[in-house]
Amino acid sequence: MNREIPGFYFDTVKKKYFKITKDFKKPKPSPEKRLSFKRGCTLFDKLQLRSVFLNQRNSVLKASQLHLFNQICMGDWKNAKCIPLEFSSSLLTAKKVSVCPFGQIVVIFSRQDKDECLNIIDASCRNNSLVHFSLKDVFSLGNFQGQCLAWSPFQEGHFVYSGVGTFSQNSFVNLCKPLSNTHITLYQDFKNIGYSSVGWSSYDQSVIGVGAHNSTIYLHDIVKRNFISTYKVNSSIQAIHFSKKLPCFFTGCQCGFLYQIDYRSKNKICVLDNSSQLCCIDSIKLLNDENYIILSDLGGKLIKTDIRMKRCVTEYIGHINNYYPLDFFIDSYENFVFTIGSDSYIRVWDIKSSQLEISVCVQGTSKNLEKPCISYSPNLCKNYDYGALLCCFENKFQIWPLV
Repeated sequence: MNREIPGFYFDTVKKKYFKITKDFKKPKPSPEKRLSFKRGCTLFDKLQLRSVFLNQRNSVLKASQLHLFNQICMGDWKNAKCIPLEFSSSLLTAKKVSVCPFGQIVVIFSRQDKDECLNIIDASCRNNSLVHFSLKDVFSLGNFQGQCLAWSPFQEGHFVYSGVGTFSQNSFVNLCKPLSNTHITLYQDFKNIGYSSVGWSSYDQSVIGVGAHNSTIYLHDIVKRNFISTYKVNSSIQAIHFSKKLPCFFTGCQCGFLYQIDYRSKNKICVLDNSSQLCCIDSIKLLNDENYIILSDLGGKLIKTDIRMKRCVTEYIGHINNYYPLDFFIDSYENFVFTIGSDSYIRVWDIKSSQLEISVCVQGTSKNLEKPCISYSPNLCKNYDYGALLCCFENKFQIWPLV
């Protein structure tokens, strides 16, 4: 910084002080001064500054999230916006909950007597941003049990789900459009194949994948209503997850193998084999950079795998699963991993450090009730920035804010 000396001025080009005379004219700002930073700042410097800014913002966000978690663990639900909602008797035993990534719609598989129901809940924000739920519609599945559900990454509120017969392996896959009250049966199977998992492609809008117990993946075009192709692996399909950037998908098998399949070239790559010591992969989540994938098995292992190196790089220790189909979730900033264990504990890990940050039992649960189920949404209510983790048990919701 240049000092101001009375009777003198500083020339920014010559870098010297000169005496002010009678014919002195104030010099115009030198363009060199404005361009010097641009010329001296390389692309690496810009990327480094951006990385520092993003890391600082991310650390502040993580700290605020952990503060909310700690408040919830201490029993302070005032800031958590937790609303115990009494549902109808058909929702007395909730088995699975899923929230639309676009917000507003919550879907619950529940059991009433011997029949299973698909319940569609409407979520809205009122009264100081508190979340309210209202039952919008109920579909009876009869003797079929809901297996899995996949939301459309393109069409708001659309989802596909599969069901398997209670007394047989007969199964179906349905397309539901809750906003227009449309329920379409895409196809049914009466050959005891058993559709065990579904996924909706984030690369092609009309492509869905269906995994079956006969070790086959069926790709289906929901617009033309026909099969595209089939792929065979070495055991029953338990989980399917599509890539957002490439025409490929990942599938987890009962034997613990993880495959990456390109559905245009039909190239199949084994990402994980028996060396990973996974017993049965039941859930898969692909990170945004698509270089890493997080998966869990029915034995309680939760690991992060490098797709390029084809090996496990991080293990999140502490998850408990007594061979029960449990899902896990990742927040939209990819800071934390959330799970619900067989012991009714919600656990939160830091994705990068694999440190267990939070372990808390779901309030109001007991050993006699069915296990709680959780779901994550980056936008719980439509047109309102409210990311939250939902926990459903008995006939109540607990909301964990992640904002």
